[in-house]
Amino acid sequence: MPRTAAALSMLSVLSGLAMELVGCGGTEGPPPTREVATPTTGGTETGTSAGDTPAPPDPRALGISARFGDLVRAARAVDDTNQAESAEGCVLRGDGPYRLTADVAVAIRPLPEAPEDLDARLRDATSARLFTRWGQVPRVPAPEAIAVVGITGTPPPARTEGAAIFVTDEGIYVRPAGFGAAHGPLSFTDGAGAARATVSGSGMTLVAAEAGVSLAALRDLLALLPPEAHGKVALGVTLPANVTLPDATPIADDGRGLCPDGLPAVTDDAGDPGELTGAAIVGALGPLRQGAAQCMATARGPGAAGTRVGLAMRIGADGRLTEACITNDSASDPALRDCLLEAARATVFPAPSPAGYVDAVLPLTLVPDASLTQALVCP
Repeated sequence: MPRTAAALSMLSVLSGLAMELVGCGGTEGPPPTREVATPTTGGTETGTSAGDTPAPPDPRALGISARFGDLVRAARAVDDTNQAESAEGCVLRGDGPYRLTADVAVAIRPLPEAPEDLDARLRDATSARLFTRWGQVPRVPAPEAIAVVGITGTPPPARTEGAAIFVTDEGIYVRPAGFGAAHGPLSFTDGAGAARATVSGSGMTLVAAEAGVSLAALRDLLALLPPEAHGKVALGVTLPANVTLPDATPIADDGRGLCPDGLPAVTDDAGDPGELTGAAIVGALGPLRQGAAQCMATARGPGAAGTRVGLAMRIGADGRLTEACITNDSASDPALRDCLLEAARATVFPAPSPAGYVDAVLPLTLVPDASLTQALVCP
């Protein structure tokens, strides 16, 4: 016959505990490159031979007069050669020559060429539709929205609206992806001001340009964006007008793993209530922290932007979980809940003393890894 678990004093300690679990999205640095000796007059250096194979060209390197179209082609080459990750901490390095130093995260393949002209399309389109590896913003775009696909990576957006900033030979345009006002064409000074205001007030922002726009102009604009733009702004390329992409399919929450009413009632075969101090439970949470970090690093649903959950656990007499479920999930992300529950079940706690079962609820705050944030420009 079911009976209710006894109230435990340590639950009052845990009820105020907010663990901030951060995803482990950082990446290892690139492998060391093989040095190739440069021949000198009169022969080659010791240890090398004239038949040595020269190092392949760096796909991220861009010349002093490079244009946005060159950057898009460089991103495609980086993606094609599986060199997408970068440890340099910024999107664009140098002031001529340049280097694409961002994590490359193309949302569609093959990545299209940058368009030669955008002004005519932007005069007809008052909103934008953004595609990144995290999905589409907004989820229900206007039919005439101009589509932009992400080239470089950012942490997942924390909001469901965003914007696109376009640089053309006629000026700077701002187009909302969701709510907001359309601007442009504006002069560089006025456009930079509109871009700063847009980035500060929106979520994900993609910056795109015509193929012929110089990287010098692009760099100048990126350098004027506010510090809060880091982690919210990525480079993008405008899709051709004749490319049609399917509408986003909302992620359905089937409720698996949820227990809004708490753990199931204790049955007779569960034994008697045991005791564990709050300190003993918190001290055993290392594997859960690591597992939750991995869950956040691989999350691709709405929880990737961060979530708050209540993790309900029933700890058995041997310290292993006999029950686990999620009492609340602010992001409604079933895949992330599955991952968290798997991490919880792999966590072993001290055996209760006196022996028996212990029920506990942990309020968890999960946030994306801040190390994924890259500065927009660097020297």
